[in-house]
Amino acid sequence: MQRFVGKTVVVTGAGSGIGRGIAERFAAEGANVVLAGRTRSKLEDVARGLDGARTLVIRVTSPTPMRSSGSCRPRSSASVAST
Repeated sequence: MQRFVGKTVVVTGAGSGIGRGIAERFAAEGANVVLAGRTRSKLEDVARGLDGARTLVIRVTSPTPMRSSGSCRPRSSASVAST
């Protein structure tokens, strides 16, 4: 079944475990998948296994928890690589 053709999903923690499984399932259902996580090599391994699905890998390089300060500012940087 291709329920997500033309849709884009963002999966955090996509390098392993449940996140990887979710990414694989969305790709199998036809979605464009944005893979987000901390370890680029793991994310790229997942992307290679998605059988030609359209993917984007985003590696979070400096994860820092957000604090409640009344404003929302990014507190981490990311590098982006397209596969």
